[in-house]
Amino acid sequence: MPKRPPQTAPIVYRLLSEDQGRLDAICLVEKRNRADVTREAVLWWLDHREKLAEDMRQSKLEKRVRHMEDRLAGLLSKANLDLGTLVQIMFIKMGGTEAEKTETFKKARRQSVKRLKAKLQDETEMAELYKQDMDPPEKGEVLAP
Repeated sequence: MPKRPPQTAPIVYRLLSEDQGRLDAICLVEKRNRADVTREAVLWWLDHREKLAEDMRQSKLEKRVRHMEDRLAGLLSKANLDLGTLVQIMFIKMGGTEAEKTETFKKARRQSVKRLKAKLQDETEMAELYKQDMDPPEKGEVLAP
């Protein structure tokens, strides 16, 4: 006796008349009945539901990150404005000619850049040491207890 396809459960749905018209238009164009098109739509939704939920979570996360970026940019702008104001006050209150003041600030900036480069180099060296510690041992290498 040949096998019969498994029985499927009927589903009843309600649509607004304009949505029913859209469904009928698709059925007409594709030369398929409502049950086939509706079944395909429900199965697609079931297959993609998790991805749709994940996309919504990602969208919310992106919005939060964008908000935090905007907030940080605003805080940095305010801090830079305040710092610029302090530098301007120091420049005005410093003794000496305009050229001497300018040269003093240039010298201080060069020293700051050197100090920052040294700190960044230290950070890079520390990161490399840490990375070496995290590499798996070579074949035959004995690890200390």
